[in-house]
Amino acid sequence: MLRPLPRGIDLDVVFLHRAHRRVRLDGTVSLHGRRLEVQPELVGHTVELRFDPCDPDMRPRVFVEGSFVCDTTPQDLLRNATRRRRALRGGDALPVLPSGLDPIGDLVREHRRASAPELPEIEVEDDEEIEIEIDDDDDDDRKREDDEEERR
Repeated sequence: MLRPLPRGIDLDVVFLHRAHRRVRLDGTVSLHGRRLEVQPELVGHTVELRFDPCDPDMRPRVFVEGSFVCDTTPQDLLRNATRRRRALRGGDALPVLPSGLDPIGDLVREHRRASAPELPEIEVEDDEEIEIEIDDDDDDDRKREDDEEERR
């Protein structure tokens, strides 16, 4: 024997599919690749969308903690782009204190160390003068190659 349906319960609503979404800062949620507008007071909250997957013309309904809040509307891109927004709440940003770490400087130093040419070690007496001869042949070759490319 079947019991009667309690008053205030609509079977159509009971069997709707449900999806939880977070309301974006522009007052929209996304469902099945479509953007839908909801009440701006819901920005930042997680809402439950109830919809009938067999009826694409039916707009999803918005529920918060089991209570109906509003119906969704398809996003109007022009109206949404010019809509006034609520000011974001929050205090001033905390000052950033130096940590003493320099990761970019460390990377630069490591790169220079790895790409520097290895120089031969020379034993030198304290009073001895050293003459260093620099091989500029590589630079001359590069200049010639650059000149040839420009001619082409």
